[in-house]
Amino acid sequence: MGVFGGSVAYYFATNAIYNEAKGNEGFIQEIKQIPQLKDKEIIILCFAIAGYKQPQHLLMLNYFLSIGQAFDLVINIDGFNEVALSNLNNQQKIELFLPSVQHILPLTRLANDDLSVMKAIVKISELKNNLSIAINKLESCKLALCYGWKSLEVKGLLDRYQKEIFKYDEQIAKDSSKTDNIDSLVYLSKMPQVLEDKVAFEKVAKNWYESSLTMSQILVERNILYFHFIQPNQYYPTERVFSSEEKKFIIEDNPYAVGVRKGYPALISKVNSLQKAKVNVFNAVDIFDDEKEIVYRDACCHYNIIGQTILDKYVANSVKTIMEE
Repeated sequence: MGVFGGSVAYYFATNAIYNEAKGNEGFIQEIKQIPQLKDKEIIILCFAIAGYKQPQHLLMLNYFLSIGQAFDLVINIDGFNEVALSNLNNQQKIELFLPSVQHILPLTRLANDDLSVMKAIVKISELKNNLSIAINKLESCKLALCYGWKSLEVKGLLDRYQKEIFKYDEQIAKDSSKTDNIDSLVYLSKMPQVLEDKVAFEKVAKNWYESSLTMSQILVERNILYFHFIQPNQYYPTERVFSSEEKKFIIEDNPYAVGVRKGYPALISKVNSLQKAKVNVFNAVDIFDDEKEIVYRDACCHYNIIGQTILDKYVANSVKTIMEE
């Protein structure tokens, strides 16, 4: 099984808290409930990378197929990066379908002696790892004293992480004009102007639709099953009621929030067309609605053990439904 997408897909495939990939044994057990797979050895191959968005999943799939990678089944989990990160691209007048500005703009400054952006990336990465470790330990606490102490540690790390993210975004915005520096090792030609939201998100949704359709068509021709899931996110309103504690993972001025709220409806509007084109696509945005416990673990898009387990079961049940038809 090949798994494609961004960081949510990465965590799904590996069940890793951070860089130590352990393999998603929970999902493997769920998927082996399908009669056709109960006696099979399940090997999950992770092709998901944090920050990836379409058409990068499509390009990744084509590359590995071209060098002979075998698949029986492919899972694509996306949606958030497509709208949240493409919106940031638009605000910086960078082509929507290029990689995320958070990843590509620092490359435009490699000719300069100023390493502030690269240092900020390292700091954010370290805080993210420390936060993930702290959350993992918090979830394993069995005593109230342990839980209280680790909760304070998580809160402190989360505050620092969010502040560094905002500082990084401000620095990128401030230095965006430097993408015009022809002395840079990487040069990006800017769009003439920022696109209107309606235009931008319709373009993103169309590319997302065409990319998924193409992935499906390529795989169907090879008798490989393809399943596409739109990931749930706290910034897209559903019927879910957030507890006061879980609300700390919703930051109103988060730079991703606008993209999700305005972009998800555009993606969801394409689901019916994908289904008519015989793509196995599933809208998973509301799968947490009936869960009363906390399911998120940061203010971006990632899930804790409870949320991950719900996603595992949803994906497995969706695969089962199609395979039994």
